[in-house]
Amino acid sequence: MSISDRELQELVAAGIVDDSTARRILDYYQEGSHGRARFDLSHTAYYLGALVVMSAMGWFMSEAWSRYGGPVLTVVAIAYALVFILAGESLWRRSGFRQPGGLLFTLAVWMTPLAVFGVQHALNLWPEGEFGMYRDYLVTPGTWIALEVATIVAALLAIRLRPFAFLAFPLAFGLYFLSLDVGPFLLGASEIWTSYEVRRSITLLFGGVLLAVTYTFDGRTREDYAFWLYLSGLVAFWGALTAEEIGQIVYLVVNVALILFAVLLRRKTFLVFGGLGLFIYLAYLASEVFAESLLFPVALTAIGIAIIAAGVWYRRHQSRIETTLLAVLPAAVRETLPRYRAPPPAGGAPKPSVQ
Repeated sequence: MSISDRELQELVAAGIVDDSTARRILDYYQEGSHGRARFDLSHTAYYLGALVVMSAMGWFMSEAWSRYGGPVLTVVAIAYALVFILAGESLWRRSGFRQPGGLLFTLAVWMTPLAVFGVQHALNLWPEGEFGMYRDYLVTPGTWIALEVATIVAALLAIRLRPFAFLAFPLAFGLYFLSLDVGPFLLGASEIWTSYEVRRSITLLFGGVLLAVTYTFDGRTREDYAFWLYLSGLVAFWGALTAEEIGQIVYLVVNVALILFAVLLRRKTFLVFGGLGLFIYLAYLASEVFAESLLFPVALTAIGIAIIAAGVWYRRHQSRIETTLLAVLPAAVRETLPRYRAPPPAGGAPKPSVQ
């Protein structure tokens, strides 16, 4: 549910709520206090700006150290982090500006690997040469792990001090690269870890594990950390699955399962990835059946129209479909769904029961 300022003003004019209550309700939805912020133009600009800064810092990490050295890089990273924290604090406490404040805290966390890398480089823990080469050749997996662990710890600390959903993004980022590097660190660096097949398999496993772990606490927190963790897990799992040379039937079943999960979990992200996978499968069938035929674009058009029709049908019968799926599930499984969980109570609201 979301509500606009105009709708609240209509409620005030009708005498249903007073001005102060209307303002608190609007802040509740705009700031994401309920865990799921509404995205409008301003929120889109907030996140886009944050992603641009993150990209800039990635470039800075790979270029600046060669010009200025490790100590300067560490000092600059810490200075940036302090500025982001101070600016974030000033916005976090202001009504209606919790989102940009939280994003600034996320950018502060993003400075952690820069600062740690600067210290490592100053201590000569990195060989001379191009920074980006070493992940490919696994010369120093231990130093990479230090960057990743530091990022994970910083993200967890920030989540503890300033609960904000997007902080799950650098957390997932650090966990993903840690999953790639922990193998060569523990078992020894060898060319097997650089092979595309091995990294694809690790990515597939990481995505599946992250989705399973996220499911266990989805709905149990005030902030919707699950959204970003689900998204990260789906990118890893679905991307590796699509690149994996598996049977087409298995690929179809997995993507249909993602669509069903979207209904059960009420997560549109699963629907997007499952829908893309279903389209890829149907397009593959069309290309096989109508190879080198003018009927191929006709088949693709038919697939597109069928997908639209399916969306319209689901829209009309959404409640019935959800009820049917829930009825099929065993009661023990149904009880575990996030929709029946309650986040830490802010006002002591009771947990809904399963019908």
